[in-house]
Amino acid sequence: MDLLKALFPVSFNCKDEASKLVVGIIIYVVMAIIGGAIIALTNLINLPLVGVICGLLGGLLELYTTAGIVLAILVFCKVLK
Repeated sequence: MDLLKALFPVSFNCKDEASKLVVGIIIYVVMAIIGGAIIALTNLINLPLVGVICGLLGGLLELYTTAGIVLAILVFCKVLK
């Protein structure tokens, strides 16, 4: 649990109020949008290795933001402490 709190600090801040949950979800969505835009811009370089690396980083970023949103909802519903 300590590892999850270290990796997803925003998720474990969404405990009591619905506004904290909404802010946490917005933070993760904005992070995904900015990260996707940066990856899309670097993917414009037509090098095969850069494209593969950008694809892997994009997948990891999507996984991180999805897991962060799910954890925020679980913490808000008091399934996780």
